[in-house]
Amino acid sequence: MLNLAHRTLRTQIYAQVQEKVIKRIEELRVQLQDVDPVTKAHQLKLSTVLDEVAGKHHGGYERGYGIGYKGRTTSQFSTSYNVESSINNSQLQKELDVANQKIQELYAANKKIQELHEEIQKKVKEEEREKAQEKEERDYQMQEIQRIVSSFQAMAGLNRQSQ
Repeated sequence: MLNLAHRTLRTQIYAQVQEKVIKRIEELRVQLQDVDPVTKAHQLKLSTVLDEVAGKHHGGYERGYGIGYKGRTTSQFSTSYNVESSINNSQLQKELDVANQKIQELYAANKKIQELHEEIQKKVKEEEREKAQEKEERDYQMQEIQRIVSSFQAMAGLNRQSQ
């Protein structure tokens, strides 16, 4: 029974410290928005926040297992409030912004290429239409010439018969 009461008390203390740490980290993030990354990383370091919240001797709190736990594991805090990942996130955000800008430029270039392709297609169709009109006109002129020639031949034939 004493062991259960001790565990319950330890769990309550751990939960209180955890709430205080989370609250303090959120406060620091707001306060340190415009601070250089090195200072921000030091201020948001879990052990620094725990020193502030729980005092210098905080034992197992860093690993998320309460007072005195010495096992090897990752911290619940470090996964949620990892300073390196927030610095990497800002760098990744910059890279993402650059990549998005390049994508927009490629979309613009692709649109320009499509416009040029459409313009070329229109010119090709126009040239084909002009060639078809020229051929039609030549064919009509040939028919007219043949008709004129036939008329002359017929007249010449009539003139020979009448003589």
